[in-house]
Amino acid sequence: MKLRKILILTLFMISPIISFAQKAYEMVEYNSTVNGMVVKLSLADGYLVASKITLISKNKKASIFNPENGVADNNGKLKFIPYTAPLKPAKPYFFLSGLRDSFGVIPLTISGKYYDGNKQYSLIFKKKNKL
Repeated sequence: MKLRKILILTLFMISPIISFAQKAYEMVEYNSTVNGMVVKLSLADGYLVASKITLISKNKKASIFNPENGVADNNGKLKFIPYTAPLKPAKPYFFLSGLRDSFGVIPLTISGKYYDGNKQYSLIFKKKNKL
């Protein structure tokens, strides 16, 4: 009986520590279009590796692109590759410019390029307004 009380008391004392986890980044949504397709960027300000790009094709099929590595290079460029085959050389991919791990002021636009395997397209992501 005494062991049971100690176990319950310990559980109540430890549970807030286990369940308390604060998100250390903010998700910022951007939209763009390329070659008639809708492109959505979810930028994780403070943790770039959690960012993703969703490409919605003309037939409404969505493809997800994740960062190739967790940080942008010294020039602020970061490559996004398809989630379906991260270890294969990617035919379609995105290159975004001007990225940092953390922004003091969130940019209104982010520029980039999309390569579909044959052709290169320039695009500009515009920050989605929160209502």
